[in-house]
Formats: sequence, structure tokens, C-alpha cells
Amino acid sequence: VLRDPVVTPAASLVVQGNLPLVSYGVLLRRHVDLSTLMHAQQAIADETGQEETSVASLLLRAAAKAQQKISLVPGRSVGLAIIRNEGVSVAHVHDAAGAPFRTVMSQAQQALSAHREDKVDLAVADMSNFDIDEAVLNIGVPVLTLGRTMYDSSKGTHHSTLSLSGNISVESGTKFLSMVAELLNSPVRLVI
Repeated sequence: VLRDPVVTPAASLVVQGNLPLVSYGVLLRRHVDLSTLMHAQQAIADETGQEETSVASLLLRAAAKAQQKISLVPGRSVGLAIIRNEGVSVAHVHDAAGAPFRTVMSQAQQALSAHREDKVDLAVADMSNFDIDEAVLNIGVPVLTLGRTMYDSSKGTHHSTLSLSGNISVESGTKFLSMVAELLNSPVRLVI
């Protein structure tokens, strides 16, 4: 005997007056293969004579270039989120999409060593050295975050998670994450 399915009403959400509910907007994430980027990072460090090229510079450049094509947010200013024990600050990096890559690297390095509170339209947080996969930073603007980098020894590849959080549309956020992932997989496009 076939019966009609029983429809059970969903439990209604009861909100207590003293319980604060907080929303930081949309959270989108994408798993990315960073193997090509890691090889490029080492090659850039060898070529520039620096001990190590920061992933933050490459991530910042990718976000700035993607912002030019996708227009995730109304403005064009992109900054680097600096995470310290006392909190998060943001340093604007001028012309991160178009300046010579050495200039972007230099500005990113200066930003990491300074404590600034610049106003930006989009922030980039390199959290690849932290032991977390993703984070939502409430700093008043959308934030692109790169989580910890993991190495798959069986395949010889590096993987991470890109997260985008903030008051953005899901459609433009998805396109933006896709463009950033594409750029990170094509590091020559980031450097030139």
C-alpha cells in the first residue's frame, strides 16, 4: 500500500531578546590547487634574491586584477589585512593590479611590518601560515582569505581554501572567486 508522504512542519526559530544574532554577510569558499603558485613563488624568490616571496603579494595581485574584471565591490581600493595578537588592521596597497610586481611586493612587505588603519573597499588576508582552513574577519569590508596550505605527498600537490566573506552578491562573489583561482593558477599573469 502506497501512502502519501507525511509533511512535518519545520520548527520555528525562536529568538531570545538578549541573544545577539550577528551576520557578516555571505560566505563563499573554493578549494584550490596551489602547486603552480608554489613553484612560481620559489622562482620569484630566486630571481629577486629574496629569501621567500610572500604568498600575500600574489594573492593581493590576484584579488586586485579580479576586482578590475568582476567589480565585486563598487570601489577599486584593495588592502592587505594584517593579523596580530592585538587584532586585525588593514593597509591599502596602491595600484595593486597595475603597479610593477616588485612594487606590490615592497608595499605588501611594508604593510606587514607597519600598523595602519587604512580605508579600503576589499581586504585580502593571507592566513596560509595559520593552522586553520578558513576564517571570517569582521572588518567592515568584504574579505578574501587564503587558508592553510596543505601538501598531498601522494600526488605532490599543494592545496588550500579560498574564502570570500562580506556583504556581496552570491553571483558576483562566485565569479570573483573563480577569477582569483584562475589567476593563482597562472602566476605569470600576476607578475607581468
